[in-house]
Amino acid sequence: MFAEFGGDVVPAMLDAMDRAESVLFDQVGQIRLSRWSQGRAVLVGDSVWCMTLHSGQGSDMGITGAEPLARLLTEEDRLSAALDTWDQRLRPLVTRHQKEALRMRHFSRGPS
Repeated sequence: MFAEFGGDVVPAMLDAMDRAESVLFDQVGQIRLSRWSQGRAVLVGDSVWCMTLHSGQGSDMGITGAEPLARLLTEEDRLSAALDTWDQRLRPLVTRHQKEALRMRHFSRGPS
């Protein structure tokens, strides 16, 4: 069932679970959205592009996303135009980092 995860983490985790008295399980995941805004509601930072800890881009993308959004909100006459432009300009970078995070999850190491 867990074969697609690859790497050393899943086998080590399953082995440790067999020996543990209790288990706390956490998961790293990504959600990809077709739009980052609806009307006046806008998702920003990790709530919108979910880089995950595997990408190492959380803080950087928070700043990278906030600066152009703030600029576009002051430059554009219409809110919808500002949000559409922001999405179009940032989405290729976000998509690239999301794909990289998925690739990097296989390099995570379990306990030594």
